Amino acid sequence: MIHSMHHEQDMRKMGGIARTIPITYWMMIIGTLALTGVGIPGTPIGFAGFFSKDSDHRGGVCGGRL
Repeated sequence: MIHSMHHEQDMRKMGGIARTIPITYWMMIIGTLALTGVGIPGTPIGFAGFFSKDSDHRGGVCGGRL
């Protein structure tokens, strides 16, 4: 990214990345959603982090009794 932004390292000056390097921008958005575990409860729609966190929360609420 620094190379694509003409060696600018100040994050405040990196505006417009979606126009400059759109593929990298969208891959970073997808990666962020996956790491944060975004999903819709009660549906199969979501990233792997969502489903693993869901079972962890259920285990904590049930006191280990699933």
